[in-house]
Amino acid sequence: MKIRLTFFLAALGLMLAAAIIGNVLEAKGIVTRETLGPDGISAVIALFIGLFCLVCLTLIPLVIQVFIRGQIKIGNGELRVIKWLREHENAVVLAFWGLFVLGAILIYVLAREEILKEGL
Repeated sequence: MKIRLTFFLAALGLMLAAAIIGNVLEAKGIVTRETLGPDGISAVIALFIGLFCLVCLTLIPLVIQVFIRGQIKIGNGELRVIKWLREHENAVVLAFWGLFVLGAILIYVLAREEILKEGL
């Protein structure tokens, strides 16, 4: 649990730090929309979409583990479903990650023209 929580907090902290640094640089006039240009703005948007996806992917194993521990604490640890989840926790996490990645690929394939037309 500690490793998963560490990964989640690191990803969340990285996203927050990037946002704070970007706001400070923009407030001081060092980085503006004009200096970045359309390609730079697209890169910043891609960075934050990637960081958001990283936060989501690190949150999945954490939530599954918290759910299992909660079910055990309230006395449902002997139920067949909870036992199965405990035994196959990594497979469930990988399945959810696979669904997320598959969804992202489908979104890109189906909306590629709109995504590229808008600049991301």
